Order: sequence, then C-alpha cells, then structure tokens
Amino acid sequence: MENFNVSTNILRDSDTAINYIPTRNAKDNFNRIISNFNNNNRFQGIIGSYGTGKSTFLWAFEQYLLGKNKYFDSKENQVLVSKSFKFIKLIGEYKPLSVSLANTLKIKILKDEPSDIDELVLSKLESAIKSNTKKNIITVLILDEFGKFLEYAVKNNPDKEVYFIQKLAEFFNDPKKLALSICSLHQNFSSYGQTLNSEQFKEWEKVKGRMKEVPFNEPIDQLLYFASERNYFKDLSLNDDSLKLFNLIKTHNISDKKQILDTELAKKLLPIDYISAEILTKSLQRYGQNERSLFTFLDIDESFSLKRFYNNTQLVGKDITTYNLSEVFDYIHEHYYYVISAKSNTDLTHWNAIKSALDQADTRLSIDYIIPGRKIIKAIGLLNIFSHLGSKIDEEFLINYSKLALGIDNAEDIIKKLTSQKIISYKNYKHRYVFVDWTDIDIESELNKASDKIQRTNNTSERVAQLDGFHPILV
Repeated sequence: MENFNVSTNILRDSDTAINYIPTRNAKDNFNRIISNFNNNNRFQGIIGSYGTGKSTFLWAFEQYLLGKNKYFDSKENQVLVSKSFKFIKLIGEYKPLSVSLANTLKIKILKDEPSDIDELVLSKLESAIKSNTKKNIITVLILDEFGKFLEYAVKNNPDKEVYFIQKLAEFFNDPKKLALSICSLHQNFSSYGQTLNSEQFKEWEKVKGRMKEVPFNEPIDQLLYFASERNYFKDLSLNDDSLKLFNLIKTHNISDKKQILDTELAKKLLPIDYISAEILTKSLQRYGQNERSLFTFLDIDESFSLKRFYNNTQLVGKDITTYNLSEVFDYIHEHYYYVISAKSNTDLTHWNAIKSALDQADTRLSIDYIIPGRKIIKAIGLLNIFSHLGSKIDEEFLINYSKLALGIDNAEDIIKKLTSQKIISYKNYKHRYVFVDWTDIDIESELNKASDKIQRTNNTSERVAQLDGFHPILV
C-alpha cells in the first residue's frame, strides 16, 4: 500500500489493495484459528496491543477465505479451498452489541431498544446460518474493536449485556452450525470487567470461558522484518563502514539477538543501523502503537523520520550516512514527548537523566564539542533504557560507534571531556557508561509504595480522645 493509512477499516477497505506482509506470527495465528474452529471453539478473540495489525489481519483473513489472496497458504489449510464463506462484519461502538448487530443484519427496530431485540438478532443469525449451511457455506461474523461493546456492557445494564454476549458465544460454539465468530480486543476479556461487582464478574468470567483467546502481539524480530520489507531505501549497498558497524554491535553484545544477528536483515534495514532499528522498534512498542507507529515512521515525511532523513542527506554510492541512535532519540522525543514525560512512564527517571546531561553539555562543553557531545549523550541514554544488561557499552564501543554511525572522529576527546565534567561516568560492574545524575531507583515510585504501607490518620482529635488518662496541659 503505497499511500499509507494509519489503520485498516474492515468495512471501508474490503476492496482496497493493501500490501499486506504475512509474518510468521500472523500465519501461526491463522492456523490456530482454523484449528480452534475444527475443535468446535468457534467464538474466538484475537488479543493484542494497539497498532499490532489486528484489523489488517482480519482484512487479510477475509481476503484469503474468499480466495482473493494466498496470504496463509499451507498444506494444513487446503481443506478450506473447497469451502465457501459469507462474512458479516461490524466495528465496535459504544452501544449495545445487539443493537449494532440488528443494524448490520437490517432488522427494523421500532423502539430504541425493544425487550426482544436479543432474540430477534439470534433468530436472524440462525436463519442466515441455516440457509448458508444448506449450500455448504460457512458464515463468519467479524467483530472488530469488540472492546467498545464490552466497555458499554460494563457501564450500562451489565447483567443484560453480558447475558446476550454469553448467548452469542454459545450460539457460535454449537458444533451443528457452520459458523465462526472472531472478535478483536486490546486486552484480555477479564480486564474489561474489573469494575463489576463480584456476582457480575462471575458471570463475566463465564463468558470468558466460552471465548477462545488467540494472542496477537508481534515479537521484535517480526517488527524488524516489517521495517526491512517496507524500507524504500533497502537497495542501498552495504559499504565497509556498515559492515564494521554491524560487527561492532555483534562483538559488544548490544543486540537482543546477541550472536545470531542476521546480516541480510541488516542490509535491508540500511540506512538505519541495526541497533538503531532495534531500539526504535522497542521504543515504538513501549511508547507508541507497534506496527502503526513503525509504518508512520517509515512512510510519512515528518520531522526526524526516515523519509525526512533520506531527503535531507542525499544518499548516493558509498557516501551513506547512517540513521543512528541520535536520530532515533530526536524522533522519539519529538513525537512521543507526552508519553515519555508522563509520571506513569516507568522510564521517566532515565529520560530526566538524559535531559539533565544534555543541559549540562550545553553549559559545560566548548562550542565545538556541544553538538557531538549531545549525540553521544543521546546514544548512551537510549542504550541504557533499551539494551539488555549484558551489553558492553564501554569506551571502545562509543568511540567506534561515534565514528561509524554518528560521524564523530574525535569521540575519544569528547568522552574524556564529558567524564571530566562529571556528566557521564563508566561503571565497571555494569560494563557501561551512565550519567552522573543517574540512578536505577525510581524514587517517586518507591515513595508511592512506601505511602501505601503507612497507615493514614484521618482525624487526629478522635484518636487523641480515645487515649485513657490523657490530660493536656494548657501553656
């Protein structure tokens, strides 16, 4: 899909040509759904964070079953070729599920919510499924953004709404019916019912027991694969410096992949260096919306994005400038500042330490050292947040990374200056540079934990009045 959309709409995009990339995870989940169907678990929910591609997967699921594209073709799925399918699709709304289904099924509603609407909907579904079954057609009900219906159910007559969802689940799990229902959720079913009272939650859990949940979050390596396939500049040749950079990352154990780094993947990711791509992906998982945020970064020409970087640097031949950790920092800081600066951010202490170090660099370094010094500080900061504990972020790594990726030839001098000015320091036991103001203890979080353990006194005078033999003396 050359013209990028931030999300897929299963109704709007039914006939839209989307450049869908089926990952191993997506293929596994497709096979899992079919296996569940064959085992009579036919009311299913795919569970994944925002932006992980659930709606696009549902779009591709429909395309495959209708024979329009072989995204998930395998020997196990050949049995589906002989089947025909009819789809009923709707997108979640903050209203009763029965009302939305009635509208989709074109059931005339005389009042806003007649008492028998639930039965009308189930009766209409029964008729449609029976008719399709006689023709050997499987009826597939797709409920995208199902969580919106659940949010409504929790806050509006939960007993009635939960009972309808339970009946719908039992309806589809009937092995006599050629029918399948797939819902998409941002969190597991139980999480939506946390505010219900104990009796209502028991009923909620009954419904959960009737839904077969399918986890959908994509692992880091799959997102890197997405980036490499979607990278419009991946035809750039891997020059000597890039090979040196790749080996540097490998020898210092910086990547989560450790000693099994994929050279071919690194080539496809250029001009993003491998560790920058990995940390960018992690940050978009943590602060953004996974695939959606990643495709925005790759496809849209905006401040500090890959397209803006490419357009500004005129990449030709061997003069390839690397999209590096400093660039990643600028992109995340620019587009996700509201997330990283929030008190709820578990990395807030780290980000505050980076900000403090950058401020100190502006005042303590000579003018020639400020810009390269800031780049090195940004690289150290991101590596401390996102690299695993076994990474070796020592002087050798920083000097070489600065030269190969950041374009800094005098990194050794700058590192010494940052150290002498007490902006950074090297911790032997951690095998890495950290900021002098840095601490791995989240003080605010620890204070909140401590306050929870301290019994609060609401009315001191009442406590004092309960003390026997207490006689105050007026002064």
